[in-house]
Amino acid sequence: MENKAFYNIESDGQEQYIVVGNRRFFLNTDVDNFPVSELDVLGRDDKVREVLSAISGTYPFNPLIVGHPGVGKTTFVSYLAHSLGKNLFVITGQKNKEESEFGYFILPPDPSHPYFDFRLSKLGTALITGSWIYVDDLPKLSGSCLDILIPVTDHRRKLELLDNGLSLRAHPDFRFIASCNTGEEKLLQPHIKSRLKPVIHFKNLDISVLDEIIRKEFRNSQAKTERAIACFWGWWFEKHTHDEDLPTPREVIQVFNYAFNLTAHDQDQPKNGQNGKHLHGFSQESVHIPPIVDNENLKHSMNLFLNGYDQN
Repeated sequence: MENKAFYNIESDGQEQYIVVGNRRFFLNTDVDNFPVSELDVLGRDDKVREVLSAISGTYPFNPLIVGHPGVGKTTFVSYLAHSLGKNLFVITGQKNKEESEFGYFILPPDPSHPYFDFRLSKLGTALITGSWIYVDDLPKLSGSCLDILIPVTDHRRKLELLDNGLSLRAHPDFRFIASCNTGEEKLLQPHIKSRLKPVIHFKNLDISVLDEIIRKEFRNSQAKTERAIACFWGWWFEKHTHDEDLPTPREVIQVFNYAFNLTAHDQDQPKNGQNGKHLHGFSQESVHIPPIVDNENLKHSMNLFLNGYDQN
């Protein structure tokens, strides 16, 4: 991680750290390594434009991405960061998050060093190294944790830890992005919400885009996937009107992936009624994707993941 602006990043041969006063603050190494693909931004060209415009320039904004669970907020941000060669640190909003998870915590004593060492949080590391920080489900954070973000997300662009006077100034390349589920943005207090602009809404994708995601995700089964897609939407619209929200990309991928797994499992089983047959040849490794998905397995998968498509 390179920092050209404010801090001299040193190394002890194993890890990197900065020195503030006589204290060493080791960098957090928990960089996001989610696998990414073009499917993460498929159908979102307008949102790529909006988010990149928000975080560009000398005085970047702190966009808040709002959308239903499973619509692809986290994978979208991961794809952008990886595509631009940026380190991404991800924080998941939870009420029980402690303030130290946004500042630093004390490390076990090092006999070779006369002072206590510390580990910087993901936020602190991203701030000084010019990385991206992404806070998912931000409204779920406690008020004390949200208060830490105030100077980070306004003109000061600093992490200020008043318990010991530590103040870390942001590298010019540091970027802050947050997200929440639809409706939860209303839970934010005005002094927080005013710093998270613009608010960018992610709607559910169109059928044509969801179909393309299925085709590309299961490209090895292309020949028979079209029939399965037609069955999927036929059953979907038996239960839903065209005015209702479509399933999210996460839900669609889960349904088809599980249906293919069920079909592969059935094909691998012996054709007899002996006890324990479903354990025959079982492996936790990736299953072979069959060239066709059984319709009953697809319907059963829809029932498990979307509810209400069969009576079994």
